[in-house]
Amino acid sequence: MEKMRLNRFLSLAGIDSRRKADEIIAQGRVYVNGSIVKEAGTIIDPNTDVVKIGNKRMTAKKFEYLIINKPRGIISSRKLDSGRGTIYDIIPKNMKHLKPVGRLDINTEGLIIMTNDGTLINRLSHPKGRIERVYSMLINKRLSYNEIQRLKRGIRYENISYRFSDVFFTRITPHGFLYIAKLKEGKNREIRNAMKALGKRIIWLKRISFGPIKLGELKPGQFRFLTKQELDLLNKLN
Repeated sequence: MEKMRLNRFLSLAGIDSRRKADEIIAQGRVYVNGSIVKEAGTIIDPNTDVVKIGNKRMTAKKFEYLIINKPRGIISSRKLDSGRGTIYDIIPKNMKHLKPVGRLDINTEGLIIMTNDGTLINRLSHPKGRIERVYSMLINKRLSYNEIQRLKRGIRYENISYRFSDVFFTRITPHGFLYIAKLKEGKNREIRNAMKALGKRIIWLKRISFGPIKLGELKPGQFRFLTKQELDLLNKLN
């Protein structure tokens, strides 16, 4: 495990949040190698330094991070739905303890981050984080200039407002019109509902990025672990 700030180490060791860790450190309750440390930004080496709160030694939990390319037709939870598959059918048995960061509906494919790092899940999922999700969508009718502006300003469907940070046309295909849609809110079925409000039908929808994490060449049904660089980028968000 790499060197890190003391408050991050404590959050990895089970303290509920960085803010709570900061409070405990400021109170003079944390010892590093037998000495009280009151600076949350103190760099420690989890492999060699002994960190205690009072008399209790703290050990950082080993966290795992991966992304999957969820295929269309499976659900994003453990719950079985009429015999349909789930994202847990994709990952190895020893990874079944991981949880998804958000969900994709059964007819949407693409990138889902999975981890056992609860702090990161909460941070990435919280609406205030406004982390950009990017989707490729195929629809049956072309969006007009005015419709695109409505999406950017905010559009309502069944008394819920949806707002795109950007949306732009890429090309015509034999099956419809292909667009890139960018959103920062993370509401349930937001793209599908926004298109319904405009009288459009989604033929195909795929999430291709979540914040700095890109799906890349990962094929449907495949998974891979996040790189250290990707994890560092996620930890810099918010």
